[in-house]
Amino acid sequence: DACGYLYDKYGTVKRVAEETGVPYRLVSKYVKVSRLSDPVKEAVVSGEVTMDAALRGTQAAEARAGGEGLADPAEVLQLARALSPLSGVLQKMVVAAMRNDPALSALSVEEAIEAAEENRQVEVLFTSSDGEPVSITLSAAEHRELSELAKGETGTPDAIGNWIKELRE
Repeated sequence: DACGYLYDKYGTVKRVAEETGVPYRLVSKYVKVSRLSDPVKEAVVSGEVTMDAALRGTQAAEARAGGEGLADPAEVLQLARALSPLSGVLQKMVVAAMRNDPALSALSVEEAIEAAEENRQVEVLFTSSDGEPVSITLSAAEHRELSELAKGETGTPDAIGNWIKELRE
């Protein structure tokens, strides 16, 4: 609440950071927290949800609601509770999946995680026959399928790079 008060006093996150010596990134984060709805803020203070999950839940709910400030606090709290146990990377993936696919609005967080996982990119690195490093970027689904094929051919899914190299030669 102190950052929220200072934000109201100075008008910008930059100015609060300059006046207090607190890094801009932290001021920005805490100003956002001060703008959370009361039920969500109380859940953060009580430790029921993490601050990052509350902020990301807000982002996801606002995207689904059509804009900043339009999110239903109950939905934000529900999302924050579901996001809290997840890693920051996974939280970001869920929020991105919800932003990119409006159909996810009716899905559970678990289904959003699965959708985000499907959009994940996997880089496969190997060395060509002439000794040059080669990098191929695959979707998670493509990587999974090729790993299964490589496992069938070589007995180990770790051999995907070697298997792709053999196919290219």
